[in-house]
Amino acid sequence: MRNWFVHIAIIFPLCCQCTTRQTHEGALADFKLLGPDSVTVGQKFTIRLMGKEKLSNSPIYLMRHATWGTTIDTFDPGQTITMVDTLTGWVSAEVLYEGIKISQKAYHVLPMGATMPLDTYLGSKSVIANGQDWAMLTAIPTDTFGNLVQAQTPVRFELVRPSDFVENKQAFTKHGVAYQIITAQTKAGKTLGYVSVDRVKSKEKELLEVADYPIDFRIWAEDTTPFADGRQTFKIKTDVLKDRFGNTVPDGTLVLFECQDANNTLRHLNGYTLEGIATIFVQNPISAGSLRIRASVNGGGKSNLFTVTFITKK
Repeated sequence: MRNWFVHIAIIFPLCCQCTTRQTHEGALADFKLLGPDSVTVGQKFTIRLMGKEKLSNSPIYLMRHATWGTTIDTFDPGQTITMVDTLTGWVSAEVLYEGIKISQKAYHVLPMGATMPLDTYLGSKSVIANGQDWAMLTAIPTDTFGNLVQAQTPVRFELVRPSDFVENKQAFTKHGVAYQIITAQTKAGKTLGYVSVDRVKSKEKELLEVADYPIDFRIWAEDTTPFADGRQTFKIKTDVLKDRFGNTVPDGTLVLFECQDANNTLRHLNGYTLEGIATIFVQNPISAGSLRIRASVNGGGKSNLFTVTFITKK
């Protein structure tokens, strides 16, 4: 019997404490956290705690949880907090008083419009002007605080093509990105790309559209002397090398020349185009007979077989 009194003496205060705490939590449940459902970054706004019960002088905390982390602020005596958010996303706000959560609210922080600099990216930097090759112009618009703009924000792409034709296209941001595929035309030159969001315009992007591999071409000789003396030289030149669409190949295109003399000795000489024409200088053979020359571009066209005849000098 004595043990029963001991147990009752211990349990009774605990029950009273639990009942008091539940009653306290129930009374505090009447508090409401008032504030906007959505705000724009950089916008000053106020959160107010409203309730029937008067709270003691214990501090009241506002705890905010977001993707960027958790912050804790203290309410002023008027139970208000004025703040400014600079990062976008959903924020869950909770009010803590004497270790008890007495109210909560969620609000959405929205980005501002796009501002400079407007980040744009172009890849690749050059394409073959064959009507099939392509590159991509990408834009990632952000606001003053570096937040991605809202989804479905319209982004305009202006392309000035080598043919001087202007293309205007539009895309919408998704996951912060908008892009435009640039398909090569068949005229070599430069495509200039501009991106704009509202009144914000990017810097110019330059896409180089270069000629495709050249088609078959012709070679010929200049300044020849007919003597097989091993001392004189003469010049071999190509036509202006062009692709199937009539575009001149870029400067520096490698042209391989094969020279085979009357003794079947084979020499390989490299030439490089300048304004579409490749030129090499060939030394006269030491033996009389025909020197056969052919040129080719790896992956492209070949030339005719050109023959020069040499005689022994008397």
